[in-house]
Amino acid sequence: SISGSLFEKGNLMEKKPVMMIVDDEEMHRAVLAQFFQAEYELLEATNGSDVMALLAEKRVDVILLDLVMPGMDSFALLAALKRDERLAAIPVIVTTTDSERAAEVRAMEMGAADFITKPYHPAIVCCRVKNVMARMENEWRKLEQAARERQILEMRHHIEIDALTGIYNREAFYEKTVELLQQNSGMRYNLLYFDINCFKIINDLFHVETGNLILKTAGTYFKTITEGIGLAGHMEADHFAVCMPDDMLDIDILLEGIDNAIFSLGIKNNILFYAGIYSVDDVLLPVDQMCDRAHMALNTIKGRYKTRYAYYDEK
Repeated sequence: SISGSLFEKGNLMEKKPVMMIVDDEEMHRAVLAQFFQAEYELLEATNGSDVMALLAEKRVDVILLDLVMPGMDSFALLAALKRDERLAAIPVIVTTTDSERAAEVRAMEMGAADFITKPYHPAIVCCRVKNVMARMENEWRKLEQAARERQILEMRHHIEIDALTGIYNREAFYEKTVELLQQNSGMRYNLLYFDINCFKIINDLFHVETGNLILKTAGTYFKTITEGIGLAGHMEADHFAVCMPDDMLDIDILLEGIDNAIFSLGIKNNILFYAGIYSVDDVLLPVDQMCDRAHMALNTIKGRYKTRYAYYDEK
């Protein structure tokens, strides 16, 4: 953030920006003050120690700094400003004479925003300051835009992700599956719909926390097996959906994997997942109807202990 600057959020252009003119020569300060008194609130300092004392009390938006000063020299002051997070973003424009080119280069290398030379040409001085301030405002706007975009992404993530399982919720799964199928139109996909046998009994026998642990574990497993190739969603209660390429699906291995993941929780009851599978032959079919078809296939094997999955067909 550009803390304490003209561009601080909520403070943009509400007050005059503050300029600090640092020069041990009163005449030089007076000349520069004349150029900027209409547009800026002005502060004056004669050395680096005065600058640091004023910065501790006042918000400053730009500093005009003479390179030749008594006491703390300009380079020590520049270094001190850049070390302080609160002050590092304040643009410093150094004032030099034509004979101070080497010092001018050193100041720019240490982070000075620009330079102006003596004797001062009013139009050039004003333009250089205006350009520096415009660059600072542009940088602030970029930072603000980036922060806004991050906030939108975080909000979108919060809206799309199921809080319990860490995978997509139902609506997000529908939306993301449409995108996946459209982006990979040449690839054949399967949509799987999962259910846990007798999950209500598990919740009745154990605490809700145990049921939630099972759902979280399932969510982690489905997210892992679809990472980079497909999608996983928590539809509701103990229902999950997965979309993955047909050539990467081995349903027996998939069910064996979820069995092992749940078994590792140490719950004594036999907790089994059952699946209905719809082979996507029409990518224009709404995803909720694809899920319905997979769910219909799942319903045909409910109550069958040995049959764990079924494919949807026209029958």
